[in-house]
Amino acid sequence: MTEKICTVCKEQKLIERFSKRARSMDGLSCCCRECKKKSRNKERDALSNKLWYQKNKERRREVHKAWQESNPGKKEASTAAWRRTEAGWLSRMLANARSRAAKKGIPFSIDKDDLKPLMVSHCPALGIELVYHGAGGNRYDSASLDRIVPSLGYVPGNIAVISYKANRMKSDSTTEELLMLAKWVADNTLSMEVA
Repeated sequence: MTEKICTVCKEQKLIERFSKRARSMDGLSCCCRECKKKSRNKERDALSNKLWYQKNKERRREVHKAWQESNPGKKEASTAAWRRTEAGWLSRMLANARSRAAKKGIPFSIDKDDLKPLMVSHCPALGIELVYHGAGGNRYDSASLDRIVPSLGYVPGNIAVISYKANRMKSDSTTEELLMLAKWVADNTLSMEVA
């Protein structure tokens, strides 16, 4: 393909006169550079994007609702597929951790680069194989973000990726509380097994 028709001026032009656009079927913008430049200048003279969006709030909602009705399940399927990716898992973990930190009033200063090296295949606490890209929900083998010392918050050096089961067992407990619990479980389990 060496030529393309501009959707604005309706002229057939060489593909060199179109900007690249990765999301487009042919990898090119739908309108030529000249028309795009004219359009940008008009927009600058008219309302800014923010004002346009505010002014057309109801119309945008109607268009969005109509698209969702004509494409049932497409958004959910797309979101579910994205969540099964590494980027989806990282984004979800960070968003959830940021929200928990805000609710608890604890520090939050981690990003994706802090989490990536912590993504291990097995839970360091229980040895369970971890599932990162599940369909959603918390299962015992789901990868979970842990604050090693809960009061320090989500900061580099104080986080680990462990299984959801291990994280629930640990919860907000101190080391002493966990040792007391382990001793109690061991003592009571042994006395029940003997009887």
